[in-house]
Amino acid sequence: MCSRVEREPHYNLTNLYIMTLGVLAPYRRMGLGRLLLASIIQTARKQAGVRLVYLHVQTTNEAALHFYLNQGFRIYSTAKDYYQHISGSPDAHVLVRYL
Repeated sequence: MCSRVEREPHYNLTNLYIMTLGVLAPYRRMGLGRLLLASIIQTARKQAGVRLVYLHVQTTNEAALHFYLNQGFRIYSTAKDYYQHISGSPDAHVLVRYL
């Protein structure tokens, strides 16, 4: 997992952007991704006052979409041609979760 806290002083907001979250195939469906996500959200909320978490997911990545929607995220928008060097659709959904 790789993420960053983003501060927007103009709006007095603190967001968490999740750049990547992955679990090796043999360890999937054991709740590890959910635990990783919950842990980073809890830490960011306590230490940085994060109120919004967001990320990009390839529009054709049904497993990731299903995972994040089940974790309380919703599709906020779609970014056309977001991915430049990836097989499949270059488009990405922007998913958000308000805390």
